Amino acid sequence: MEPTFRKATASDIKEIYSVMKKAGYIDIFYGGKSEEIVIPQLIKNLFDSKNNITIIIGEVNRQIVAYSMFGPYAQYKSPRFPEEKENFAYSKGFGAYPEGKGYGTMILVATESFAKKEGYKGMYTDVASNNKASLRVQEKAGFQRIGEFEDKKRPMGVRSVVFRKIF
Repeated sequence: MEPTFRKATASDIKEIYSVMKKAGYIDIFYGGKSEEIVIPQLIKNLFDSKNNITIIIGEVNRQIVAYSMFGPYAQYKSPRFPEEKENFAYSKGFGAYPEGKGYGTMILVATESFAKKEGYKGMYTDVASNNKASLRVQEKAGFQRIGEFEDKKRPMGVRSVVFRKIF
């Protein structure tokens, strides 16, 4: 069954956390901290209006199976994206569970649709070079690989692979 997609609200946070945990996001970005510690941080980081982050979720039978986060690229400007930057979104991450059902690709395609509605003309993202599943999803969703760079936020030897998609 294909998911339906909508913008998330703070009341979705426990289910979003669950998918984030299963997809590995919590371990990577929150050091595996407990749900009681992470959920308040997620609510502040994701749903505070001054952060300008849009969270999209995919649901099957009213259960969240995928999430995606994006915001204005202007908030994340760095030299790692040498291309055009105005009116572009930046993908802050996505995840899907269970794996192998195409939910990752579907959430990225849905994210594009939501970003277009918000007035963006394209999106940048970067993925760890050792994250083969996410690299495949980016390409399946029509993102174009535009470069790689060393990134201090990644383990030694793991590069960031930069993608762009123009809508």
